[in-house]
Amino acid sequence: MPDQIEQALRRFEAQLPSRISLPGEAGYAAATAIWAKPVGPMPRAVVHCRTIEEVQLAIRTARDCDLPLSVRGGGHDWAARALCAGIVIDLSGMNGVSVNADQRSAIISGGARAADVAAVTDPLHVAAVTGTCSGVGMAGLTLGGGYGPLIGRCGLALDNLLAVEVVLADGRVVVADDSNEAELFSALRGGGGNFGVVTAMRHRLHDLPSVHSGMLVYPFAEAKAVMERCADIAASSPEDLTVQFACVASPDGKPVVMVLPTWCGLPAEGETRVAPFLKLGTLLAGNLAGCGKSRDFEKMAMERARYRNEGHIRSMAYGRAPGDEWQRNDDQSTFSASCLKLCPMEPR
Repeated sequence: MPDQIEQALRRFEAQLPSRISLPGEAGYAAATAIWAKPVGPMPRAVVHCRTIEEVQLAIRTARDCDLPLSVRGGGHDWAARALCAGIVIDLSGMNGVSVNADQRSAIISGGARAADVAAVTDPLHVAAVTGTCSGVGMAGLTLGGGYGPLIGRCGLALDNLLAVEVVLADGRVVVADDSNEAELFSALRGGGGNFGVVTAMRHRLHDLPSVHSGMLVYPFAEAKAVMERCADIAASSPEDLTVQFACVASPDGKPVVMVLPTWCGLPAEGETRVAPFLKLGTLLAGNLAGCGKSRDFEKMAMERARYRNEGHIRSMAYGRAPGDEWQRNDDQSTFSASCLKLCPMEPR
């Protein structure tokens, strides 16, 4: 069987020249480089797909060879599930984003990252619901839930998913939404995965001319008081305010509390709404400011990425959907803080 698999992979490589990375070949290390440290056996092959037909071919090869199959979007999953011991479908080359004429929704390809989406939506002063880190893949983020700085006003990324284009295990391509393939659409929204390969999504967009946000760092010794004050502020604030925080390691290795408030309501109220977060305790670092362009978010993300933690962290986010009571979303999973999601990570 190993010889048969090797032969099948070589035939596969001949069908997609220069698009398959095999162990020992140039480019394999880059093809398998992901944010988390890989664990377990490495892939037999990484297929860099650019079309739906190539995704179908990769699925058929994995099925014929009885090999595990995984999908890599942004490669930021904390559990390294973007890789497997069989065939990895790399969708990073399928990263197109297009906004519909009415600017109420966007078609996002399966390999697009949050930065790819922002680059298209920002000039139009609209926004998709993304996470906090610009390098995270939108498909994995969405299918995993999708906590982020707009959760209070706009909900999860998953709440804004309108339709999904999926390649199934038998190679069929279907479009799932509330009216077509409704059970599959429901399963994709929180069912745990393994239903197919998402090659495109349609996401709802929101009017968002600007936000007030930033990162604030407080001593770990004051963590309890800081978090309690965050909760008190959030409980009495409108849905336009979202507060994320986490216990992480600072660049010098010391534990600290990181608070990330985001106001996405009326710009004139922004400074007033986020100002109380500057007085939660002994402020060690950070600032809050108005942001009107995606490049401002990029600068913030780069600064936040300095606060890395090789161990485990516990994180929470506060938010509510319109008309709902405030609820605490308490994530007890573990991941490294450098991804700055502060809530469940993308599954692929």
